[in-house]
Amino acid sequence: MTDARLPGHWLTEVRFMDMSDRLWRIFTNSLMWSAEQGTDGAIQNRHFRFLYAEEITDADIDALVAAELADRTADGIQLRGWADRHGLGQSEAATVKAYRDRKRQNQAEYRERLKSRLESGDVTGHVAEHVGQGPSFNDSSKGASAYVTGNGSQTRCTKHPDGNSDAPCFGCMEARKAAAAASTPKKIFNSPESLCASGRHKWLADGTCNFCTQKKVPTQEEWMHR
Repeated sequence: MTDARLPGHWLTEVRFMDMSDRLWRIFTNSLMWSAEQGTDGAIQNRHFRFLYAEEITDADIDALVAAELADRTADGIQLRGWADRHGLGQSEAATVKAYRDRKRQNQAEYRERLKSRLESGDVTGHVAEHVGQGPSFNDSSKGASAYVTGNGSQTRCTKHPDGNSDAPCFGCMEARKAAAAASTPKKIFNSPESLCASGRHKWLADGTCNFCTQKKVPTQEEWMHR
């Protein structure tokens, strides 16, 4: 997507303040159309129909010329000072193309680097096949996993056993979650039919005992604060 620029200082320039709504629409639509089509401000007569809902007249073109915003050409108009920062200050088509090419090249090089690291087992994850494809955290078919499994005693992934990481690590987060889950007390009944002796219950947060089927009877104060 290509954007046309509308500098804020145009709000206080007399040539724009004196414009009719119709002429302002024609002018701004000309900027947007030319930026999108990459014509650097050149608009042919046959394309005028894209600039306004009604037919553009010679008076409209004369008004743009009088405001020093356009010049007439043999087959249309040329917006004046298209890429001049003291003029319209828009981006040239060649500049936009170079930016897009550079971005595509950077994306391709990034995917290639990530793919090489993945194949070497240096990282784990999913390599996008094309720009715009979302990440997938379920694709572990390639490379070595950085997640720590087992008894959940580890709180770091295998890549950062000492916690040395310059950026948040998904593997470390999963390891911490596994360790937290492993440390959560598990409810184990001594006997489903038996109850603990008085004063021997181990109450859990849900109000049940960790060792029997007894439920804790709330005190009056606990009832009041429910």
